[in-house]
Amino acid sequence: MIVVDSSSLAKYLLREEGWRDVEQYLQKVVLTLDHAKKEVLNAVWKHSKIKHVMTEVIAEKLHNTLNQLIDAKVLIVEEENIYVDEDILGTQPDPIRFGLYSPSHKVGTSTNKRLISK
Repeated sequence: MIVVDSSSLAKYLLREEGWRDVEQYLQKVVLTLDHAKKEVLNAVWKHSKIKHVMTEVIAEKLHNTLNQLIDAKVLIVEEENIYVDEDILGTQPDPIRFGLYSPSHKVGTSTNKRLISK
């Protein structure tokens, strides 16, 4: 299973530099945490309302695109508290811990999950 973080999802939706690198992973089913949806939509909001680099109509289209990825089961959204609680107990695989707490821009790997981070 590939795990994608919010910065990578935002990069993809906002077509920031390197977005095609993220797109290749969205050709398969990927996992993210529910908090990532909030962070991505916050980035879209900032681009529209604060930076004024897109209209509200485009922001709404990006919101719909994110929902379509979720509805189509391309992007599986899991509750973050499951992983946070497990991580505190030290039972979570390294890539999830890496993805929740590290600002690194690398791809982490383990035997069964890969983290795609900006």
